[in-house]
Amino acid sequence: MTPFRYRSRIKEFSEAFTKQVAAELEKRRDKLISPRNAQKFLHGRMWKTKPTEYGDDAGELQAHSFEFLSRFDDVVNHDLAKFVEARDRLVEGLMAEFQASLYQTISQSTEKSGNTVVREPGQSPAEAFLAALEMIEFTTQSRTSICRRCGRRSA
Repeated sequence: MTPFRYRSRIKEFSEAFTKQVAAELEKRRDKLISPRNAQKFLHGRMWKTKPTEYGDDAGELQAHSFEFLSRFDDVVNHDLAKFVEARDRLVEGLMAEFQASLYQTISQSTEKSGNTVVREPGQSPAEAFLAALEMIEFTTQSRTSICRRCGRRSA
């Protein structure tokens, strides 16, 4: 038995709170990665991707979690500002998890493809950055086009 008398209101509040958190997370995520590159999955934890020259495997969804405490007194006293603070803490915590996961994925990808520069002892950050720039190769391929729909190259 729930300590609150209005069970339907609990469900309504939970759904509204969840929607607000999801909307704010989406807005903040879109600042980091293009919405065109973000996918939502409703079922399962794995998906298949097209193989690349780097031998990518099937990926797996990563769960992000964050815990916060809502004091009973704040609920009983109808302190609505505490709900806004809790929502903001939840969004901040989940975004921190997402950012750490994103940067870890990028780091693993660049290491796997060899697109990394190691700063040698005694080397300045500027010299390491210059070494990274020197590794960039620009090439052109005549009579090659890229399909905008699927990204495949054709001659």
